Amino acid sequence: MKKPNLFIIGAMKSGTTSLHHYLSHHNELFMSEPKEPGLFKTNDYSEAEFKQYMSLFDGANDSHKYRGEGSTDYAKIPQYQGVAQRLKEFSPDAKIIYVMRQPFKRTVSHYWHTRRPQVTDGQTKNMDQAIESFEGYLKFSDYPMQIQSFRESFGDDNIYYVLFEELTKSPEKVLPGIFEFLNVSQDFDYAVVNDQLNARPEKIMSATGKGLMHKLSYSKAWDILAKFVPKSLKTWLRGKAIQEVKADSQDKYKEIVRVKYEPYFSDIIERTGQLINRDLKNLWKL
Repeated sequence: MKKPNLFIIGAMKSGTTSLHHYLSHHNELFMSEPKEPGLFKTNDYSEAEFKQYMSLFDGANDSHKYRGEGSTDYAKIPQYQGVAQRLKEFSPDAKIIYVMRQPFKRTVSHYWHTRRPQVTDGQTKNMDQAIESFEGYLKFSDYPMQIQSFRESFGDDNIYYVLFEELTKSPEKVLPGIFEFLNVSQDFDYAVVNDQLNARPEKIMSATGKGLMHKLSYSKAWDILAKFVPKSLKTWLRGKAIQEVKADSQDKYKEIVRVKYEPYFSDIIERTGQLINRDLKNLWKL
């Protein structure tokens, strides 16, 4: 059984989808579809779920030196704990790739991601309230903390760090380093790097009000009631459950967050620079 042996573990909203897409076009790399199966985020999975996970790599053959996936849930402490240990037990010789983004900007992007009703139950809090209510917005940006258990489990030689800003600006300069890390051919068609995936859409949709109508329209109770409601009315109601949100509607709260947590983000930037032996103060200027 040829197990996956390459994991893009995060960080969420840092270009992992684009990187997964790029790597899938290398002849020696087989990347899963879907990108984020997330099996090992907990140890609570069934034998059937494990078999389904392994089936994602059925298309790999002997020409593929690596079989990889890109579950950002693997770098979401404290939401998920013990992931590095589970991956090490499952695939002890695996390679780890960790993509990092200026932490404040990653947090802001994370917020907009959760405003999308297809992602959450209709999160409608302003940016400051949302970050106060869920520690993951900040914790997922603490890259040295998130990677520590992987360093302990896999060793620094088996971890490669990528910066979002460099990946999106010049992927043709970043990918050769990854190929060297993986000891695979540098032969690659760079036409594919024109594709940047999973970027924030120009039109942002969110649940209306406090999100109650959106929650109702996707609830089990609604499934029962919907049997007695004309399709045209169901479509109308679901349309009323979401609305467009202007990006500048959060500018005030974004500045509040930046000022309030500037010491926190500055500390992350300093510690991340020490981790990768680079001065990030200019690239990740707050």
